[in-house]
Amino acid sequence: DHYYSVFISCIEIYNNYIYDLLDESVVSTQQIDQNKESKYLKEDPKGSMYIKDVNEIEVKSTEEAFELMSRSQKK
Repeated sequence: DHYYSVFISCIEIYNNYIYDLLDESVVSTQQIDQNKESKYLKEDPKGSMYIKDVNEIEVKSTEEAFELMSRSQKK
């Protein structure tokens, strides 16, 4: 017996800024550009790179995953 979970994050990297496209407080890319709230690229103790404080949303179905992707593409 195996259990698994799938989490989705959607980011945009543009002009050395990293934007979280699943951030609910940001409505559009125009709002992102005005706020310039870039996320930070970090390195963990094992040397793996990750983006600090990016939203990770658990999905239970392909429909939920496609809905998140669609929402992020609109931004």
